[in-house]
Amino acid sequence: MITINLYDYRRVLQQIAIQKQIAAILLAMTLVLVLCGLSWVVEKAFVGLLNDDVREIQTQVSALKPDYDAVQTMKREKVAFNKIITGIDNLRAQRGRTTEILEDIGRSLPEDVWLRGIRQMDMNAIKGKRIPFLFIDYEAKEIAKEDAPDDVFFEIKGSAKYDQSVVQFVELLENIPYFDHVVLLSTNQEWIGLEPIREFLIYSHVVLPEVKE
Repeated sequence: MITINLYDYRRVLQQIAIQKQIAAILLAMTLVLVLCGLSWVVEKAFVGLLNDDVREIQTQVSALKPDYDAVQTMKREKVAFNKIITGIDNLRAQRGRTTEILEDIGRSLPEDVWLRGIRQMDMNAIKGKRIPFLFIDYEAKEIAKEDAPDDVFFEIKGSAKYDQSVVQFVELLENIPYFDHVVLLSTNQEWIGLEPIREFLIYSHVVLPEVKE
């Protein structure tokens, strides 16, 4: 008669099942480790490729830097050149306006009046003269040249044979469209040999005319 110990048989089955579970867990862990290793290798290779691309781009940038610097230098030179051209154009425009003013003053001279000097002045310069009737705020602080408004004034010195000739000259100046607030500041009698003459000093605010093409 054969006797079978069922307890030992069940224990062996349990041990086999546990071994299978352990083997499955170890296999899973091995697969995870293999996958992690492969992922690390792939990422390292990808990073290496990126580093190669970065180095290549840096090389290209370094090669292009002289050209970039040259372009930037040309841009700065162009800006400076444009400023010079603008300054020259402004000087030409100013010269054209001043020439027209002098021509109009010359055409307004009566026959017995002659000029001894004409001076163009800005707001800061005219304030020191404190000319009445020019409607200037003489108490205002002096302003920087670049911030000064485009106010232009002319100081005209001359001589005439008669007082009436000086008055006529002032009236003719007032008829010039861009002459504003013409002020006869003073007249003094002087002598040329035995002949008396009248010396005069005139100030005027001027609205500069447009340059004629």
